Amino acid sequence: MDMASEVIDMLFQAGKITSSQEQAAIMFKAARAAYMKELPETSGYKSCLVGRAPDHDDGDGNPALIAAYRALEAKLDRQERTNVIDATDGNQPASLVILRSGLDKLRSKN
Repeated sequence: MDMASEVIDMLFQAGKITSSQEQAAIMFKAARAAYMKELPETSGYKSCLVGRAPDHDDGDGNPALIAAYRALEAKLDRQERTNVIDATDGNQPASLVILRSGLDKLRSKN
């Protein structure tokens, strides 16, 4: 069961967020997932030769996916970003007011 989808769906079904806000959450979740896949493995130090062929550089990821997420992230202040990430990660947001504000900003064209 996808707990992140369950929290967003629960908030929508309970009338806590609008359909537009639900769609913003789904869009943000997808963009963040794509962004996270582009990040290099940082869980611990490994030699540059472990697990890959010599002279192979994984690079900095897909610049378009990184830029797309960063553009969404730039629309939000710190509290909005925290609440949106919490909700899309399957956790209850600390503040519905701040969550709604962030989701509204994500849907805006600015």
